[in-house]
Amino acid sequence: MATWSELSTLAPEIAATGQALLDKHGLAYVATVRADGSPRVHPVCPFVIDGRLIVATQRTSPKAQDQLRDGRYVLHLLPGANDDEFRIHGRARLIGDGPQREQILRDGPRYVKSGDYIFEYDITEAASAYWVNVGQPGTYPVRQWWRATTPAASDRLKVVWRFNLREGIEPDAFFAWLRDNVWASSAKFGSVTRAFSLTNGAHAYSTEATWPDADARDRWQATE
Repeated sequence: MATWSELSTLAPEIAATGQALLDKHGLAYVATVRADGSPRVHPVCPFVIDGRLIVATQRTSPKAQDQLRDGRYVLHLLPGANDDEFRIHGRARLIGDGPQREQILRDGPRYVKSGDYIFEYDITEAASAYWVNVGQPGTYPVRQWWRATTPAASDRLKVVWRFNLREGIEPDAFFAWLRDNVWASSAKFGSVTRAFSLTNGAHAYSTEATWPDADARDRWQATE
């Protein structure tokens, strides 16, 4: 798992989207797990203190009891100007009495009360997205994601390509040509997936590449 600060280092673009939306709205929706295993969704006001994502919750709130019993959560910030999206999931950890709780009560937002439960949200997975030409014909999303069990996000790149099938392009054959002739490098490429369809008959395909180190990735990007 990662702290907010660690996410900013490992996946800076994703974290920057989240920080911008957090600064703009200061509001998110969090899904927690009820005692019977079903989901529960509530609004929350996350904030960052000392590089850690914090949520303060009244002790009488049902979501507080959910997180004490089962720390799993999914948090989604409100969208941005280009339908920017940001989502994380992981485990909520109760911060007990001590210096960290005292710092949050001292330096955190005014609405944090001394009687609240205070949780730190550790991050297992993060994702962001924005839409290109939003509101226009042919709009499409560009998505990024990071997982704590994967290589550092600084060594990863999600490549999104669009193919117009009405021109008779065979997606798999064209991608194979790109992989062998354009993307020839030390990168390892995953399988091609059809991400979405467009109303004009085009389809978007995506794949993910992993490099052995940041230098190899940067050399490849410099040629693009």
